[in-house]
Amino acid sequence: TDLMVGRRKIWVRFDRNKRDKDPEGQPVAKKPKIDLAPHAGCWFCFANPNVEKHLIVSASAHAYVALAKGGIDRLHCMVLPTKHLPCFAQAPDDVQAAIHENVAKVSALFREADMDYALFERWIPMRNTQANHMQLHVVPVPQSRSSAARETLEESVKKAGLTLKRIDRISNLEDAVGDANYWYFAIPGDNSARGRTLEHYVVLGGRLPLNMGREVVCDLLGCAEKVDWRECQLTEEQETKAANVLRQTMKQLG
Repeated sequence: TDLMVGRRKIWVRFDRNKRDKDPEGQPVAKKPKIDLAPHAGCWFCFANPNVEKHLIVSASAHAYVALAKGGIDRLHCMVLPTKHLPCFAQAPDDVQAAIHENVAKVSALFREADMDYALFERWIPMRNTQANHMQLHVVPVPQSRSSAARETLEESVKKAGLTLKRIDRISNLEDAVGDANYWYFAIPGDNSARGRTLEHYVVLGGRLPLNMGREVVCDLLGCAEKVDWRECQLTEEQETKAANVLRQTMKQLG
């Protein structure tokens, strides 16, 4: 751009493409400002009077469990922070601990039913900040399908031209991704003396698919018709009944 300063003409270049890089060298957006205040339009802020309370299964000070709306399975749950936090990687330690505790409760329910499980979380910042509320999905996986989980994830990532990185545990997520956008997965791994292990992965790259988590799990379970959550919605009466069953079962398991 040419600008006149007195009688002199100077040329100024605005480099709009200069952006931070993720661990794979891909450009990423600036780290968003974290706003913990309840968002009136957010479906998941616990203090929001419009939250669908009939879906809530259990709650603590920092996190809660809710039946997933349009779930892949009647046991498909979400573990969410009560406050408007964008993702697990940016959550404070006390919130991460509460999320761990609630995932343990849900996974105990699945183990009681002789099922394994998969986790997935997406961090792709949305312009509308009310959409940036962390959701960690927990989906039961029949033991007969568990051995195919790693291959299913690897094939999906390869097809999308993205990078799959294994990490030791979800608490290593921040170190693994930095400020980059990501998909996080935890899937059934190898069998061990204590049962089937849980393997943790992050997916990094350029343009991450918005619905990748659900697509991977539906591919694993052989239910491609359930990729769109809107096609799986129940009536409010059915949702209430399903949430009540989960609530009572979790109470019995302690």
